Amino acid sequence: MIAAQIFQDWFSTREMREIFSDRNTVQQWLNAEAALAQAQAARGVIPPRAAETITQKADAALIALEPLRERYQVDDAGMRQNLEITRGLVMAEAVMMSLARKVGRNAVHELLYAASMGAFTTGGSFEEALQQNPGVRDHFSAEEISKLLDPAGYLGEISDAVDRVAEPT
Repeated sequence: MIAAQIFQDWFSTREMREIFSDRNTVQQWLNAEAALAQAQAARGVIPPRAAETITQKADAALIALEPLRERYQVDDAGMRQNLEITRGLVMAEAVMMSLARKVGRNAVHELLYAASMGAFTTGGSFEEALQQNPGVRDHFSAEEISKLLDPAGYLGEISDAVDRVAEPT
């Protein structure tokens, strides 16, 4: 996140850098895998012993991150292409969060279901389906809809999650 060595604490804290560190990110992924293994074992999908082994080995300290850092490259064009494969549907959460403030949770579910299915069945874009949906257009202009569908401008609920994690104990 913050690579500056001299001024790093002007923009972040040691605690926040740790939350977003590579090691912590990998550990959270491993925690999710361990929880999934435990749930699968509880339901008989995998043997309990396998879940125990997965949980024991789900430790980021056991992973050499330096070779990953050396080979890792961000492919901006590839990321954009992957996002575009869904024709905008991947950004439904952003629209839902904004529209729910205006129409409520139940109504937004129905509006977005109709728009999503419209885009899916016609092969059109999610943006086109939203533009054609009167329930959405009553609350957002075409420009606002386009802005909501821009992945570069949407962070979801990460700010709230960071605040919860960073609260002093």
